[in-house]
Amino acid sequence: MATDLQPHPEQTQSLDQQSMTSLAAGIAKDAQELLTQHLTLLKVEAREEMRKITDAAIALLTGMAVALVGAILLGFMFVYLLATYRPEYLWAWFGVVGGVVAGIGGGLIAGGIIAFRNVHLPPPQSAEAVKEDLEWQTRQK
Repeated sequence: MATDLQPHPEQTQSLDQQSMTSLAAGIAKDAQELLTQHLTLLKVEAREEMRKITDAAIALLTGMAVALVGAILLGFMFVYLLATYRPEYLWAWFGVVGGVVAGIGGGLIAGGIIAFRNVHLPPPQSAEAVKEDLEWQTRQK
């Protein structure tokens, strides 16, 4: 009968090989697409980090310039305020006020260095994903 027809064993094996070949090709294509997507993500995240760095640097430098002018004026004010009580020690008052301002400046510089250490280029998660994709692709070849 027509319902008892079975495919020839050679045809079944050929179909299995074709499906395995197309499956392997599909996996390779998907892996390549995943690598491309991860590289795109890495590029976008790196641009975002660079934008953050640029924005932070502009704000930091502008603030430093304004604060420098203010610190100079305040320094002179404090020196002459102290000199009203002991005018013979004017040079010492400049040293005291200068030392205090230098200490504050050092603390601010240390804070800025710590803030810049929090910037990661390339972003670690994206870089790790790309590295894993590349390792997988090289193992497949």
